[in-house]
Amino acid sequence: MQIQKLKKTKLEFPEEWIVSTINELREKQFIYEIQDGNHGELYPRKKDFSDHGRIFLTANSITDNGQVNVEKSLKLPEEYCKKLRIGFAKPGDILFTHNATVGRVAILPEEFGDCVLGTSVTYYRLNTNKISRQYFAFSLQSPFFKNQLNQIMFQTTRAQVPITAQARLSVIIPTLREQQKIATILSKVDVLIRKTGQIIEQTERLKKGLMQRLLTKGIGHTRFKKLRFYGNFLEIPEEWKIGKLGDYAIKIGSGITPRGGSKVYQKKGIPLIRSQNVHFDGLKLDDVAYITEEIDEEMKNSRTQIHDVLLNITGASVGRCTYVPSSIKRGNVNQHVCIIRLIKDINTKYLCSYLSSNIGQSIIHRSYHGLSREGLTFSQIRTFLILIPPLEEQNMIGSFLTTINSQSLQKTELKLLLEKLKKGLMQQLLTGKIRVKV
Repeated sequence: MQIQKLKKTKLEFPEEWIVSTINELREKQFIYEIQDGNHGELYPRKKDFSDHGRIFLTANSITDNGQVNVEKSLKLPEEYCKKLRIGFAKPGDILFTHNATVGRVAILPEEFGDCVLGTSVTYYRLNTNKISRQYFAFSLQSPFFKNQLNQIMFQTTRAQVPITAQARLSVIIPTLREQQKIATILSKVDVLIRKTGQIIEQTERLKKGLMQRLLTKGIGHTRFKKLRFYGNFLEIPEEWKIGKLGDYAIKIGSGITPRGGSKVYQKKGIPLIRSQNVHFDGLKLDDVAYITEEIDEEMKNSRTQIHDVLLNITGASVGRCTYVPSSIKRGNVNQHVCIIRLIKDINTKYLCSYLSSNIGQSIIHRSYHGLSREGLTFSQIRTFLILIPPLEEQNMIGSFLTTINSQSLQKTELKLLLEKLKKGLMQQLLTGKIRVKV
C-alpha cells in the first residue's frame, strides 16, 4: 500500500483513497444536494406552527449521540409548507448542525418522514452508489473534520459554519466497500454507547423512584403516621422520627483557604478537598490540591475523618454531597466544603442519600436560594430536618441506594470508555492507519 500526504497537513492516507472538499464531492455527484432552512421572511414564526403537519427540526433536535429527538419539536401545517422554497429534509439525509451548536450529526430516520429544517441545520443528500451514508456521517464527526471546523470558528466571533464555509472543508473518502466496512464497525460501537446510555437513564429513573419511596416509606412498613414537615403533612412509618441534623452531629464546620492560596499547593502531601472534588457519586480527586504537613497542622480543626459527610455550602455546586471513603486516611477541607460528623445513631450512607434526594435538596435550596449571602451557614445546616428510621433500617437503605449509585457510576465510566474507544477508532480507521479487510 502506497501512502500519500495531504497538502498543508501531516496527515497520511492510502494512495487509492481520495481527499476532496465537500464542494468537489458535489461537483462529482457524490453529493446531490446541500441545503439548510428558509431565512428571512420565510422563516416560520410562533403563530405559524401547529399540532399537525411536518416536523420542524432545529439544532436542538439533534442530540450529542447522533439521534434525532422530535419529542419537543414543533410542526408546520402543509399549507404553510407550500410557501417554502427550500429546507425539506428527506429520510436518509445527513443532518449537520452548523449554528450555535456546531458539529452534531445524525441521519434522518424513515419514521419521521419529510421534515422542515430551521436555519441552524444543514442536510446532505448523498448518492449512495458512490458514498455510504453512515460513513459520511462518521467522517463529519472525525477529528480531521472537527479540526477544520475549529479553525473556521476560531477565525470568527460566532459559533457558526454556514454552507459556503462547509463547502470548502475536506473529507477523506476510501473505496465504497471500505466505507461500508468502516461504518459497520463504528456503528456497532455506537450501538453499545447508546444501549449503555439507555441503561444509565433507566438506572437513574429507578434510583430516583426508589430514593423517594425508601426515604419516606421505608422497608416493609404497614402502619404510618402524618407529621408536619416544612409546612406540609408527610406520611412516614410509625417507628420513624423527625429530628434536627444538629442534634445528631458532633461536628458541623468547614475549613479555610491556606495562607498564600493556590501558591502553597503541592503535588503531593495531604489532600485539600474543595467543592470541585465533592460530587453526588463520590469524591473526584483528579485535580485535588495537596498541602504540607505544616499547613495541615495549622488547619487541624478541618481535618476529615473516614465516613464524614461532606457538603458543598457555596457557589453553583451548593448541596452536592458525599462521604469520606476509607481510602482517604488523611484529608482536609477548605471554606467551601462543610464537614458533618455524625453520632452513632445516624448512618453516613443514609444521610448522604437523604441529602442527595429530592427531599434533601429541597431543604438545602429552600435555605440557600433567594437570600443575599454567599452560602449556607452552619446554624442553618444544624436546623435541617431529617427523617430518622431505626438504625438497622438506615443501614439497609443507605447500603442499597449506595449500591445502585455505584452501578450507575460503573455504567457511566463504561460509556466514557466506549466513547474514547470510538474516537480512537475513528482516528485510525478514517485515515487508513488501520485498514479493514473487504
